Amino acid sequence: MKIKDKNGKEWPVDFDLGTLDQIKEDLGIDLLNLPLHPEQYQEIFNDTRTCCDLIYAMVETDLERRDFLKLITKPVLEKIRTELQIELINFSPEGQRSELLELARKSGDCRKQILQQTVSQLEQRVQEVLPEVLDQTFNEEMEKLRKRSETSGS
Repeated sequence: MKIKDKNGKEWPVDFDLGTLDQIKEDLGIDLLNLPLHPEQYQEIFNDTRTCCDLIYAMVETDLERRDFLKLITKPVLEKIRTELQIELINFSPEGQRSELLELARKSGDCRKQILQQTVSQLEQRVQEVLPEVLDQTFNEEMEKLRKRSETSGS
């Protein structure tokens, strides 16, 4: 598996038993047994920090974590999440694949719900602020007109 950063550079991702064991030891995430720990699956794919920690642990790089993560924008991260889910499903034993597919579906539903809540909150905020902004803009434009009429009338 390879991921592309915001600059288009491809980074090889180690997806082997050694890396997965190291992730379990370092991050406490058991990628080989995610169906037994659905809360970890949700954390990986719904928590940006956890997902980034996991990606950094899997990428071959000499960059410091912070420098590497500066290259991972939101669109890049979303693509990586999808690729990581596919890679996990493909790497897992056949008996776990249907469970992982269900976890992936639930994770996607959760992200959609979070997005919908965010959009709703933004819409509500716009409705709260819009009248004030319109009043301020109207008053500023009226003041400009008043000054122009005073200037042209003199």
